Amino acid sequence: MLWWLLKRASKLDLNNKKVNIVLRKTRAMATTRSNGNDLFKAAKFSKASVSYGESLSHDPRNAVLLCNCATCRSKLGQYENAVEDCNAGLSVRQSYSKARFKKRGMLRQGDHFSTQQFNIG
Repeated sequence: MLWWLLKRASKLDLNNKKVNIVLRKTRAMATTRSNGNDLFKAAKFSKASVSYGESLSHDPRNAVLLCNCATCRSKLGQYENAVEDCNAGLSVRQSYSKARFKKRGMLRQGDHFSTQQFNIG
């Protein structure tokens, strides 16, 4: 929906620099996110994490991307970083139940963690 609105706005005012900047960032974020999804499906978790990180450079407060990064890091055994990504996602969108669910699972998998160390919320 956002993509469509931005594209339409850019056609209405071709010289609107702000709209064109947001459109380019949105396009770049969508491309890197899609690439991350493809890499994740291919079980290339390290490369997928990098791709999601590139997406986050365009949209740093995207809870879904933060959760995707967390999932990759969990698959790589980087549980502490994964929990931090979940916490960041939850700070953006407190009601994001998928991030809460993933965080709980990561805390269980990372045997060196205790649930008292991290606020599950």
